[in-house]
Amino acid sequence: MGVAALVRLVGLIAVAFVVSDYIDIQPWHDDSADSLWHTCGFLSKPSYRTTWRRLRELAGVADEFLAAAGKLIRRARPRIHG
Repeated sequence: MGVAALVRLVGLIAVAFVVSDYIDIQPWHDDSADSLWHTCGFLSKPSYRTTWRRLRELAGVADEFLAAAGKLIRRARPRIHG
């Protein structure tokens, strides 16, 4: 898997964090299901420290994108669930 693919997969996890409504990474990481990580292309759930580092790396370049994605997904949620 190329570097660009890895960035996209971490980006999916970042979107999952943003739309989760958690404020802090630690409780979100602790509560996140292994199936979420597998769906996003990870072989296993990484350590909290690794997760924190990767999400912080993305924060500088992805805040606006993630905020917009979060708003769109939260807005769509009620329509999906009826």
